[in-house]
Amino acid sequence: MKKVQQQKIIILSVIVIALFLSWLFVVSIPLSAQYTQITSQLDRLEKSNEGIRSLQNKLSSLRDRNNKSAAHYQDLLKKIPNRDQYFAATESIRMLTAEHNLKLEQFSPSTIPIELGGGSGDNSTGEVIIDKYPTDVGLTGGYLNFGHFLDDLEKLPYLFAVENIMLEPTKSQDSLSISIIIYTYIQRGEL
Repeated sequence: MKKVQQQKIIILSVIVIALFLSWLFVVSIPLSAQYTQITSQLDRLEKSNEGIRSLQNKLSSLRDRNNKSAAHYQDLLKKIPNRDQYFAATESIRMLTAEHNLKLEQFSPSTIPIELGGGSGDNSTGEVIIDKYPTDVGLTGGYLNFGHFLDDLEKLPYLFAVENIMLEPTKSQDSLSISIIIYTYIQRGEL
């Protein structure tokens, strides 16, 4: 009887070992390979998601910059008068010289643009045509007064550009002879 029990234990041990090896090769090893493959895919997906989040952040940043640029562009368009406001814009230059104690020696606003331009905006056609008109200005006055004049020129409700600044001392020690060209930007229309 002891021999029969030993045989039963051996057969049972062989069956248990066979079942364990079957489970190991049929279930465990393929599951382990699938687990490794799935974790690798999850890592790739996580990196892909990080890339997508990064792109979303960049897109959001670009959208914000675009909105700020569009708002700045709209603010600039508001400073560009129509042709019927051209004389008011040039007159504001004349008045600003007096406010800053600058003597106006020459003031020649042109009625002919030197540059014809374009752009896009929110008018009915979606396009705004912008022309550039020069005004030759000759002034006499102090250096600080001229600096304040330039600062305040930017604050006017019109868009100007100042170029060709020439400063020469006068016989008087406290003043300069100033020659500049001030360009006024005007939306196209009849003058």
